[in-house]
Amino acid sequence: MIIELDHIVAAFFVLLRTGAFFFGLPYMVGKIIPVQVRAALALCLTVLLLPFVPVELDMAFASHYLGAILIGTNEILIGLLMGFTVRLVFYGLEVAGHVTSMEIGLIRNESLNPFGVQGSVISSLLFYFALILFFTTGLNYMVLTAFSESFHLLPIGTPLFHIHSFDDFLAETSDIFLIGLLIAAPFIAVSLSINLVLAVLGKAAPKINVFMTSFAVRILAGMSLFISSILLLKAYILEYLYKIPGNMLIFLEN
Repeated sequence: MIIELDHIVAAFFVLLRTGAFFFGLPYMVGKIIPVQVRAALALCLTVLLLPFVPVELDMAFASHYLGAILIGTNEILIGLLMGFTVRLVFYGLEVAGHVTSMEIGLIRNESLNPFGVQGSVISSLLFYFALILFFTTGLNYMVLTAFSESFHLLPIGTPLFHIHSFDDFLAETSDIFLIGLLIAAPFIAVSLSINLVLAVLGKAAPKINVFMTSFAVRILAGMSLFISSILLLKAYILEYLYKIPGNMLIFLEN
């Protein structure tokens, strides 16, 4: 078997896009998975995809150091764009968890967020819940299939500025706040109701320490609502998770 130079160059650019994609995935960030494991997974996927990737490179341009830098940067940006598309839903869950924690009084109870920063416990719960749904429903295979299709929609060496779907991408980023509001809306309503009831109670019985009582009541009501609405949360999360593979390809259409 003879390995030609253009095969090596093509494999290098495929590895750049694949590596950037893996480093942009939500379950690959932070300290959850070591960098060595991510790099090994990217290399394995590159080996599997290489026989099926259409390569139409201008070798004179790709062999020059400036051309190689431009093409490599372009492939990295494409991989990061697709990884960020997957991460959009998880950013929305982080917003939902932060708002929910504020409303039920758990904002001071912080834990290490999977993204590597301090975040609320509710954000971490929603993240791992979405991650379980992501793998149990087979969406991980659908995402990898969409990623492999990206090499046909946007072959190696095709400039990123040929994409005309940035308006669609910006529109989809608004889902971050939409997911957050949809999930946090019941908790906002419960918190408002509790505040109104306790305000009336404070006027009727001034000796009751309404301020201190509100913390326990809000936490109890909030956690009860969170447990009872888990199926509704599942429906919201799955609705947006199923959009991920399609959005990955829509954003790459010329």
